[in-house]
Amino acid sequence: MKILKKKILIISTLLLISSAYAQIKDKKKVLDNSNVIELKRLEKKFTESSISKQNKLKKLAQINNWDYIILDKKNNKISQLYDVTENNTPIYRTTFNHNASISTRTNFLNTGGGLNLNLNGANMLIGLWDGGVVRDDHIEFSEGPFSTTSRVNNMDNVSPDFHATHVAGTMIARGSNPDAKGMAPEANINSYDWNNDMGEVNSEITTNGLLISNHSYGVPVFDEDTGQIQVPNSWPGKYRQEARNWDLIHYNAPYYLMVVSAGNEGSLSYSGSLGTNRDKLIGEKNSKNNLVIANGQDAIINAQGDLVSVTINESSSQGPTDDRRIKPDITGNGTGLLSTSSTGIQDYAQATGTSMSAPNVTGSLILLQEYYNDLYNSFMRSSTLKGIALHTADDAGRPGPDEVFGWGLLNSKKAAETIAQTTSSVEELTLSQGQTITRTVTANGLEELKASITWTDVPGQVADNNLNSSTPVLVNDLDIRVTRNSDTYLPWRLDFFNPTGDAIKADNNVDNVERVDVENTVANAEYTVIITHKGSLTNSSQDFALVITGIDGTLNAEKFTKNIFSIYPNPANNKLNIQFNQSISGDNLQLSIIDMLGRTVSKQQELSIETYNNTSIDVSSLDKGTYFINLSNGNSTITKKFIKE
Repeated sequence: MKILKKKILIISTLLLISSAYAQIKDKKKVLDNSNVIELKRLEKKFTESSISKQNKLKKLAQINNWDYIILDKKNNKISQLYDVTENNTPIYRTTFNHNASISTRTNFLNTGGGLNLNLNGANMLIGLWDGGVVRDDHIEFSEGPFSTTSRVNNMDNVSPDFHATHVAGTMIARGSNPDAKGMAPEANINSYDWNNDMGEVNSEITTNGLLISNHSYGVPVFDEDTGQIQVPNSWPGKYRQEARNWDLIHYNAPYYLMVVSAGNEGSLSYSGSLGTNRDKLIGEKNSKNNLVIANGQDAIINAQGDLVSVTINESSSQGPTDDRRIKPDITGNGTGLLSTSSTGIQDYAQATGTSMSAPNVTGSLILLQEYYNDLYNSFMRSSTLKGIALHTADDAGRPGPDEVFGWGLLNSKKAAETIAQTTSSVEELTLSQGQTITRTVTANGLEELKASITWTDVPGQVADNNLNSSTPVLVNDLDIRVTRNSDTYLPWRLDFFNPTGDAIKADNNVDNVERVDVENTVANAEYTVIITHKGSLTNSSQDFALVITGIDGTLNAEKFTKNIFSIYPNPANNKLNIQFNQSISGDNLQLSIIDMLGRTVSKQQELSIETYNNTSIDVSSLDKGTYFINLSNGNSTITKKFIKE
């Protein structure tokens, strides 16, 4: 069959070109907290629908003399008939690292990284859906330099694909070529083609406790040859059935997170959008519960891992959604990434696009799950993982979140430090109908106080076909506020009347991520974080993650407050003195010194305030740097920061 001469609509994976796995750790809790019965029902439903749809499309291709599959070897791209419009126009789905690791600070987590965490993704599983499967015999996917055992398990009997192989390398290449080393160089991948992606994701969740998957494909707005809009102008930004289906999967599998590329149409615009050069997300990219990734250029990072500057790649597609949600969610680095190629077992190639920035984020996030499990013997809910990633992202572009960068550039280092909870708090909570949850925290005065909530929302109602329908698709509307004395601090949101302008601080009734940033906090002052909800909660409750950073110690408890002790001198050289400021009879206390990685470097047990009026700790053997001293009574902990000179 010949390639179509008439105009084609393309569903694209957004690419610009320039064996067996170890069983996932501790999947029992993931499955125990997932609605396995419903997920299996959805798997059956989605699989039957996919098979029926493919059979129908094959018949239509034969009747209309359309190609069912188109191979573009010049651009390493594969296209497959995906759908048909009402006027009988075919829609095709088509395939759209070292520097990336530096940009997102993921290198700080790996072996040899600045945090000494040795996180490489060992025994962790990533799901990959793409235009084809991975070349699993590439040397970068072996378990080691002298092993022929691959960490990629191809689940579909189809040909290896360049795009899938490149994406996989960005996530898990072991670093035989150090410049092509992946984010999680010891992790495993189950690789599928994109047919029946929803059904197969459900199967992976119920079978293997899948925590995260990468999907670098989607629906482009424009014809790649003419640059003209080729979909109804009501589609971009709309919460359509595909977006709802993915939210349904997330809601029934609260530990699973879908990571998806935003698209590569950043420089194009069309009449009817929410703003010039904006509003270009279609299908699953408008889901509430997944993570949509923009594409940043190589960032400039200093030796301490702080962002100096970053710019967006001009090809990166922008949001927001029609109901003014913040999408894309976050930015990764997908510009000029060197990764594995399917042309040979030792071949590499460079590629650019959100197809590359998405696996940069996916591979990084699986390391955060690994770290959380190492510390707390449990995985995070996907809302917690998403919440930490967005909470700790480096602001880029305009102040606050926006429709270009989302919440900013992923900062894996800051995310890991937040998980360690030295000057932060991470809680997984449930808000019941009519309930108010409060937390009192003490600002450390060294950084902004930030408090955020993130939740996996109930699937919303599919939007109508009106252009830019602004009706919120949020179902359970949680709210967060921070107060001090008579001051109330509100969360970020996009401006309803100017959603492509600067974000504002106001009541947010559209996003299932809310973050309050309190600038110029008063050191040692107490702030109250308040979580409530509007209206009635579907199912009478809503699980959510609460993340707070910029605090002096963990949450205060009654009779165990920040004023219980003080430290001096600070900075300290040889000795750090502890002065207890009040007595609490019967409390047996423990003093410990924690480094910036959350590791205990000194401990003194069973201190009694009544007998230890003053205590000195020898810190002469500590390396120069920043440390935290913890005072714990077994139920609560107060943390104070000090500098060792």
